Amino acid sequence: MRDMLGKVKAKVSLVVLAVVLVAAPSAALAIHNFDDVPDSHTFHNDIQWMLENGITAGCGGSNYCPDSYVTRGQMAAFMKRLASKGIGGADGADGAAACAVTLLWNLPQCQTATVTVGTNPVGVAFDGNNMWVTNWGDGTVSKINVSTDTVTATVTVGTNPRGVAFDGSNIWVANNGDGTVSKVDVSTDTVTATVTVGTNPVGVAFDGNNIWVTNANDGTVSKIDVSTDTVTATVTVGTGPRGVAFDGSNIWITNNGDGTVSKIVP
Repeated sequence: MRDMLGKVKAKVSLVVLAVVLVAAPSAALAIHNFDDVPDSHTFHNDIQWMLENGITAGCGGSNYCPDSYVTRGQMAAFMKRLASKGIGGADGADGAAACAVTLLWNLPQCQTATVTVGTNPVGVAFDGNNMWVTNWGDGTVSKINVSTDTVTATVTVGTNPRGVAFDGSNIWVANNGDGTVSKVDVSTDTVTATVTVGTNPVGVAFDGNNIWVTNANDGTVSKIDVSTDTVTATVTVGTGPRGVAFDGSNIWITNNGDGTVSKIVP
């Protein structure tokens, strides 16, 4: 089948492109510069925004040609201009549109925050309000408020924390270096339990009632009851288990050492 995008004009009108690029700015504009885009035009504000920000100069003769199609070449020009402008510095709807539409998240203006945590951060999990990051090199977990992008707590756990998961009330951290799992209360930022599991625990997942931890060095997975903080089962899987996930009914384990995946019925 022919590459339709490469062979024909993109069936996107200049009006539609204008809406996509600016994400419908809310400020009403009282003037217009194109004879074919009066103030009453549905997309007047969007097109005016593009003009004022140097994204378009129209199609000539004081017109914008809002119902014309856009070629791939014209599309590239619009995108390049949008990206080079760094519209809005990525603040507000205009900036977000610039980052989202051009997909240039590597641009400095599209990176909204950089938060310093501990040494060698590895795992990360969300509790509904905060991001929790395991710092492998210093035995801590950093709690980051996602609204303010600041570290609000640093909790000491076990040695070389790695995997992390949220159970609805607590954060569970697999301590790779000492064969334990730390349970952290997200409301008090304190360790309320330390559970001994297998050797070299790595991955952590929650199934609704239990925490599952992969023990990389002994080929097992530990099942921890979150209400009693005890290991209720140890399941032998493949060689070097690492990743773990719950599908709603089963636990899936990636066995790094033998190229297999184990499926466990909780």
